[in-house]
Amino acid sequence: RDRILIRVLPAVAAVLLLLSWYNYRNMKESLLTNYDSQKQMAESHIIDAVTLIDAAYRALEIRLEAEMAVPGGKLKAAYDAAGGDPSRMDLEALKKDFGSEFDFFIIDSKTVITHGTMAEGINFNFTAFDAALGKKIDQIRMGDDIWYEQLRTNVVNGRLSKFSYIPVADHAYLLEVSYSVGGF
Repeated sequence: RDRILIRVLPAVAAVLLLLSWYNYRNMKESLLTNYDSQKQMAESHIIDAVTLIDAAYRALEIRLEAEMAVPGGKLKAAYDAAGGDPSRMDLEALKKDFGSEFDFFIIDSKTVITHGTMAEGINFNFTAFDAALGKKIDQIRMGDDIWYEQLRTNVVNGRLSKFSYIPVADHAYLLEVSYSVGGF
């Protein structure tokens, strides 16, 4: 009886080890396959979500650009009426006309905000903040086209904001309209 047990026990142990190894290998393969599948599905959902968010932001930006056209036109008209002298402009009246979401600024040839409706923004130097941004602001000032910046966080007030930059004919200044989106 002991001899049978001595011969059968190693065979049973070997079969159990072989079955365990086989089950382990199948389970590992199944888990890795499912993991890769789940990972690809999650990546796809993330890409879809980012694409949807990007489209929503772009739709919001298009709407905001249309809304900013009238205040921008009024700011330019006020600059022209003041004979190109920002100190003769009533920016607060513009803010009152268009609401608290809007702020108006005048940027000089050194990329410094010299006049504006938000006190924290006065003396903000674009070039000192970011040399590349200062260069871009100066290029816009020297151009002829209105330029809209992407919707982003305003570094002065921390709110989600959209900016438009309007060059003037003499290129001495750049007019800026800022629209801060409420609730952000």
